[in-house]
Amino acid sequence: QKANIKVYGNCEMCKRRIEKAVDQPGVKSAVWNVETKHLEVVYNAGKVSEKQLYQWLAAAGHDSENLKAHDSA
Repeated sequence: QKANIKVYGNCEMCKRRIEKAVDQPGVKSAVWNVETKHLEVVYNAGKVSEKQLYQWLAAAGHDSENLKAHDSA
């Protein structure tokens, strides 16, 4: 399964944090583009849901198109 998610960030440090946030069992690859703010994720839909991807990103402190991160993150 592929997902293309808009994730807000600004720099290479954000890129590392965003890609690390979704580096979980069931995720094959994740690449975030600093310029377009899009994260392309290839994952096993039997192990990971798209909702989980959004939750992991929010837990890492990054807002996405469907879920805002808590200020404490």
